[in-house]
Amino acid sequence: MVFELVKFVHIIPVGTSLLGNASRDPHIGEIIESMGFEDWDRWSPSDERQDRLCEKREDALGILRIFISGRGYDASAELTPLNLFMKAHAHSPRDTLVILYSTDTCNSTIARDAVAEFLEKEGFKVDRRQFHGIKDVEEFDEGLKDLLDKIVSEIIRHKREGKKVFVNASPGFKSETTFLVIASLMACADKIYYSHESFRKIVYLPGIPLTIRREVADILMNLEEMSQSEIEERLGGPEFVRDYELRGLIERRGTLYKPREWIRNILNIAMSQCI
Repeated sequence: MVFELVKFVHIIPVGTSLLGNASRDPHIGEIIESMGFEDWDRWSPSDERQDRLCEKREDALGILRIFISGRGYDASAELTPLNLFMKAHAHSPRDTLVILYSTDTCNSTIARDAVAEFLEKEGFKVDRRQFHGIKDVEEFDEGLKDLLDKIVSEIIRHKREGKKVFVNASPGFKSETTFLVIASLMACADKIYYSHESFRKIVYLPGIPLTIRREVADILMNLEEMSQSEIEERLGGPEFVRDYELRGLIERRGTLYKPREWIRNILNIAMSQCI
């Protein structure tokens, strides 16, 4: 999707704060409960109610539209910090592209679409994206790899096109947002900002220039599946293998060792040139 005349790009991971806030509204909350969607902001990705929510998607969106129309930018953790940032920098929605990233679960995509509709009415250009949700421990690496692939590539692409890129670290799920912040620092996002819904001030996270030691990067980038003896020789001994494994840089599969999938992505980011 091509968005012309864009000067500023906001990368915003979407969580479920909108759903939780709507549930706590006295009137809206009763309607949500009557639909069988109580606590929908805390459902796990594998919760069987996700399928029922998909079936009632338009009804759920209708309820969220009513809630957002009454609360405006105070409706969610995606909207409040964005509004504070726009006011602080006197940026116009017409010059701004907001990229909303949700997981592929129904409650997350519905929250994303409700936020997107509101922002489009406010004059923002909006791009709706999603990444593979982390449903269990086995999918953790794949979920992080997908997150890094998609979001960081957007940061780097827009930076190369001369746009300013900002990352809203307020919403989203803790593990994904933590890695998003780390990757954003490596990809040289212009600002990473945060604001909790309970206070109305924006905080800028320090743009610490993160990197990975060259000798570590060289080893891991060239590391393929190896036996224990081979990897001990490459890393310098069994104590180094244990250290790399403890820090989550490599993993053991049967009798072989290999770098974890998302580590390669982090290394590629770290070795790219900032714009």
